[in-house]
Amino acid sequence: MIFHYSPLASQHGVHTDVYVSLDGCDSESCGTVRNPCRSIAMAVYQMDWNGHIYLNGIGTEERPYDCESSAIHDQQKGIVVEKRLHIVGLHSTPYVSCTEGFRFLTKHVTNPLSIVLSDIVFVGTPLTFWDCYALTISNCSFRDSFIALSVYVIHNTRMHINIAGSVFFKNNTFCLKISWQNRETLSDQYLVMEVKEATFSENGKHYSIGGLITAKSEAAHPLSLLVRVSCFHIKAFKNYGHFIHLDLPTAKTEEIYDNVMLSNNFFAELSLDHNSLYNSVAKKTRAKFSNLRCSSNHLLRCITIQSEEAKVEVLNSSFEEMQLTNHNGGAMLFNSTGNGSVFLFNCSFRGIKARGGGALFAYSQRGTLNLNITKVNFTKCAAASYGCAIFVADQIKGTNKTRLGSIMLQAIFHEVRVHHCYGLHNGCDSVRLELSDGKVVVKDSSWRNNSQFVTRSIKILNTGGNTDIHVSGCTFVQNNASESDVTVHASRSRFAGNFLIAHTVMVSGTNLSWQALWINSHFRIELFNVAIKLYKRALNINASNEVSFSKVSWGCYPFSVSIKNCTFRNNVRDILATSPDPTKVELIITNTIFVTREVFPRSSGLRFFIKPLKEIPSANTTIEMDNVTFALKPCNFLAFLFPGNKTIRIRRSQFRNCRCLNSWSWKNFSKIGRASCR
Repeated sequence: MIFHYSPLASQHGVHTDVYVSLDGCDSESCGTVRNPCRSIAMAVYQMDWNGHIYLNGIGTEERPYDCESSAIHDQQKGIVVEKRLHIVGLHSTPYVSCTEGFRFLTKHVTNPLSIVLSDIVFVGTPLTFWDCYALTISNCSFRDSFIALSVYVIHNTRMHINIAGSVFFKNNTFCLKISWQNRETLSDQYLVMEVKEATFSENGKHYSIGGLITAKSEAAHPLSLLVRVSCFHIKAFKNYGHFIHLDLPTAKTEEIYDNVMLSNNFFAELSLDHNSLYNSVAKKTRAKFSNLRCSSNHLLRCITIQSEEAKVEVLNSSFEEMQLTNHNGGAMLFNSTGNGSVFLFNCSFRGIKARGGGALFAYSQRGTLNLNITKVNFTKCAAASYGCAIFVADQIKGTNKTRLGSIMLQAIFHEVRVHHCYGLHNGCDSVRLELSDGKVVVKDSSWRNNSQFVTRSIKILNTGGNTDIHVSGCTFVQNNASESDVTVHASRSRFAGNFLIAHTVMVSGTNLSWQALWINSHFRIELFNVAIKLYKRALNINASNEVSFSKVSWGCYPFSVSIKNCTFRNNVRDILATSPDPTKVELIITNTIFVTREVFPRSSGLRFFIKPLKEIPSANTTIEMDNVTFALKPCNFLAFLFPGNKTIRIRRSQFRNCRCLNSWSWKNFSKIGRASCR
């Protein structure tokens, strides 16, 4: 008997449980254990609403189930399902090969479908879901389909996807593609996706731009769309394209990724889209990555986040051996137009290369960027321009004239190790931070052996506001930076903020590095318990050499330097300082030692040289030295070539075996002011 089946037929079949076997026969009464159906199409016809289809897998690897049925003739290609159902493998794992695929359709929005697929191997069989409420897949494999799972949400407001238990994808250009098209703005909309215990291997083709999981919102204004993503115990290796791509510009996301391994994936060298394994574009992003392992991926960074407001945590994770030299951020790129937060804890970055920000590039355009990096190692990271390991700035190419930095940056570096980082062909700073306002705290961290084409170990550039910088408990050893280990500059600030460095050791390499500290005189400067050894210049303080953003004069500002409990040893020049038009000069040196065992040409101890004032008539100067020792040092040179009251106080200080009989040289000092030494 031949049945003429239409997908618009009754929703209710004969059986709640329908059995299918290669040994069965399609008939009006098939579907029982003793009389199984032969085809899946007939089983769907026989099944009642919310029933179960049991596929006997014996012999199906050689002869998979297909789309055809000898008892049903209709105009549809593939298998159309309009019922809630479970399709489950029985006895042995069943194989299904249906080129036209399965289409699961919801006829009425008030009664959307719920689909469960379990213990099945789909070969060349695309599955498409239209306005389904829930999709559950467990212990299934998907092979050789262009798109394994396609999900379309047009009228429905909720979609739940659960993929769990030894799910395997291979040779699919897209493994899961979700298209959200509901334009309803009054109702709350939810997309919930959980992927657990899944493996993605050898998916994608070189000639097509695809990826593993994609969710895209094609509606212009689904402002109430909330997307929850959870991925646990995932392996993705030898794939072409991205792992997760969320293109949801008006949505809010809440995401968790735990125990995810991404290795040996690759991308086309000339492709510019989706060049990240995880790529997210959303209105608000909350994402947490734990135990992420990302290694040896070609032309793919691990994480890209672009959002109006974002909070990202990366914990106990490692990133190794990746190269993205035409883009910023070799491992991570973070860009928030409003407030953004990045928290890295107990992570390692090794062998990561990029154009700028070898391991990490971060930026916040209009809001505050909170950057907290704790117990993180950067080893052998490299960049072609700025930031061998870390670069915080805007993404505008070009010179400093166009680079504004983050509007507000709150950065904490705690127990950070930056070792063996280097520049690619040109100079780069190991860590470069550009900001307008904010605070930078660096504590208990170390920079070691960052040498090849490294310009500076740290550079902090204030682009117009007020910045407080605290460096404490750090070591800078054998970096051989071509300019300085620490550089702090202001581009256009009258008073740029405060700079404090304390409990820190700075030692040059075998060849004397150029400078230990290079600080702009617009900052109030304080050194406490700092040891600086074997530099051509230990401390250089001067006006900014950065290009000003305007031709307007910077105006005048106070010049203040405090040095306490410090040691300057075997440097060619210990302190060089100058400042244009200071409103006042304060120099305090207490409990400090300046010593040189070798005689360097053109060496000096203190060299303060301030030219005549241009914008103000006079300025006062106060110099205090208490318990300061100069041993084996050349002359000190102090020149304050402007009118004003000048006071010098020297207490309990020693000048031992100095090269000059008179170690002090007060040039033009007594002629233009008053001086008293005690």
